[in-house]
Amino acid sequence: MNIKITKSNAIINSSYRFSLNELRIVLYGLSHIDPTATEFPLLHHIHIRELAEFYNIGEKDRGSFYDDIKHALITKFWERDFSYYDEELEKVVKRRWLIEVRYGGKDASLSYHYNPLIKNQLQQLAKRFTSYFLTNVANMKSIYSMRIYEISVMYLNASKQQKTVFSRTIKDLKHNLDISDKYKNFSDMKKRVLEHARKEINKQSDIIINYEVIKHGRTPYEIKFTVTKKEARKVKTLSFEANKESLKQLSLNVFEKAKEIALKAGTGWDIYEIERQFHEYSRKKGCPDNPDGAFIAFVKKKVAIRIN
Repeated sequence: MNIKITKSNAIINSSYRFSLNELRIVLYGLSHIDPTATEFPLLHHIHIRELAEFYNIGEKDRGSFYDDIKHALITKFWERDFSYYDEELEKVVKRRWLIEVRYGGKDASLSYHYNPLIKNQLQQLAKRFTSYFLTNVANMKSIYSMRIYEISVMYLNASKQQKTVFSRTIKDLKHNLDISDKYKNFSDMKKRVLEHARKEINKQSDIIINYEVIKHGRTPYEIKFTVTKKEARKVKTLSFEANKESLKQLSLNVFEKAKEIALKAGTGWDIYEIERQFHEYSRKKGCPDNPDGAFIAFVKKKVAIRIN
């Protein structure tokens, strides 16, 4: 039996098989989680207009976008499951992601309820995605771009440098991208997957990737990726129309201190994603009297550093 997947990694490995719209559903749900919450909420609601705005879908495409998202939810995500080997039971355990979906209402909203049995694993998945995903993939149109971005940032964060180099065999990369049975001709994979992902990642995200094809003889065997962090963006407060007057600009010194705290923690959190969540939380709960102090405390909590 070839399902020796540990419990902690099973749901993450399973997430690699999501379609583009399934991943959009999951990431959109994560963006609405209270960043200070200690537990993962199981019931999630999708408001199509807000979802379309989140992914920059134009007005003329929103009718078909609703149909696409609904199809992804009730025919694909609903059927998703994953398996892992439970060492205590000495058995393979198979679980579904969802226990309920809701659709067909007059308000054109969709809802889904995660399986309570996978709550702890969902918490791990949320930490993995939100540490580097949300703000940098919202404009990407290719699932391969998202996955290659995730792999690249994983290596970049582990290096704790501004630049890193890593390699994947073509066989392993195709497995990671869930395309093992596709693109038998490498030139097709290079054009439709690698080149498309390189252009989209370099344009839309916070990193620059380049790659080199390593051959054994004349046969392409391995991809060598070079990943570089783009120059730090200027510190700015996100614009929330409903509350923009009450959200104060963070000082540069405080932001640099927060960035240092996040880097030393080594948990992979992107400081700009923490900043986004802080402003979103402030928008909902009200602007704190001391935004700088509140932001530092918020960062420490997110990266699990004890505040003395």
